[in-house]
Amino acid sequence: MSGNTAAALHGIGDLLPTPYVFTSAARRQSQRPDIRFKRRLLVADQITLVAGIPTTGIERTIADLVQDKEDLSLVGDLVGDALRSRTVQLDYLAALLGPLASRNGFTKDDGLALMRKLLELGHVDVATQIQRVLSNPAWRSATSPADAAERSGTLAKPIEALRTARSDDDIRSVQALVKDVNSLQSLATQSQEPNAD
Repeated sequence: MSGNTAAALHGIGDLLPTPYVFTSAARRQSQRPDIRFKRRLLVADQITLVAGIPTTGIERTIADLVQDKEDLSLVGDLVGDALRSRTVQLDYLAALLGPLASRNGFTKDDGLALMRKLLELGHVDVATQIQRVLSNPAWRSATSPADAAERSGTLAKPIEALRTARSDDDIRSVQALVKDVNSLQSLATQSQEPNAD
């Protein structure tokens, strides 16, 4: 399975699983309108088993959807879901997106820029993550307005550095930040809830 069907099997995004999309190395056709075949040679690391069904991995699924000209905001939502719930190899995703960058309005082979746009559309970019922390009621109640303003200013350089990430380490930092912010949000929310006692 691949494309929208693979995304549905992975449980990410809001795309309908039909028509069912299969990828095959050989040319195949079906008379059924609910089945579509794509011809592509996949390597072993691009395939995983989901519920016992051979399915393209998260990164290949995202790249396939971009290649199929799926609405980028829907693909961004899918990227957001994937990053919040599992590990995504962002450096690999950027490499897969490279050949698709120019037709999506980015510099030729700049998969990193296209990936950053998808992160932004999925609300898992660095600026959004920092804003989530700063706007959390627990954060605001734990800091004075002056402290919060100072910390926001102090974060400006690291935010910009991560926003323009170019190395694999920087890309992994973005993913770690998303997971850390989700943990912080959960802790902050729990600390604001009244005790059940």
